[in-house]
Amino acid sequence: MIKKTWILTPILVSSIVFPAFAANAPNLAKNSPKNTYQVIERLIECESNGKNVAKLDSNGKYSYGILQIQFETWNRWSKESGITGEPMNKTDAVKMATWAIKNGKIKAWTEWEYAMGLQDKCKWQRKNKSHSL
Repeated sequence: MIKKTWILTPILVSSIVFPAFAANAPNLAKNSPKNTYQVIERLIECESNGKNVAKLDSNGKYSYGILQIQFETWNRWSKESGITGEPMNKTDAVKMATWAIKNGKIKAWTEWEYAMGLQDKCKWQRKNKSHSL
């Protein structure tokens, strides 16, 4: 498998380590993330494949940017966190995701189970498994 490199850097995301997550989740996937940086990389992989896009989501609202955050969510989190910007700005999106994960909001993403290492593949990859040759 080719390792994809996104726009993240340890300086941008810092080194927020998960609080004993592995001890509470014995069924982690093989390459489980060890820190927020890796969780965000996994979210980006599943949510947008690294593309800064706007897509209609399953709830009929648009999600934006590499982390596919809806404006309603962005505005609520912005008030809570004090983080400004917009979800289509990659740096802003990563800052917001870092804050969201640190503050227990990982389940806002439909791909949170993959991001946290509870699944080996993104949902769309699991649905398309019959398409392999």
